[in-house]
Amino acid sequence: MVYLLADWGMGETETRSRKYAEPSRDHLLRIEPSQFDNYNEVDLHPLSNQVGGHTRLMVLNPSTICKPLNIRELEFYQNIQDQDIKIFVPKYKEKSFKNAEHHTESSR
Repeated sequence: MVYLLADWGMGETETRSRKYAEPSRDHLLRIEPSQFDNYNEVDLHPLSNQVGGHTRLMVLNPSTICKPLNIRELEFYQNIQDQDIKIFVPKYKEKSFKNAEHHTESSR
């Protein structure tokens, strides 16, 4: 489930004291890890901090931040995979195109 809060990003006071936003989960169905392959949705939370000048980043888990990726950044991450500089940049996990507004995948 993707949660998009209307006023999150820089400057909000409500989420500053928390690691990331905690929306109500009363309506969610409990899914066991073995059932994940049956679902096309993931639970993302807004990151309450600014990182590298970017706002509106999403947190997938404690070690994964999701952010919009432009073609120049994509080429950079793909081209450094066999270079020494790789140890100094965040780990690039994968590219995935999602359309959160309509809650469907636009392409894969």
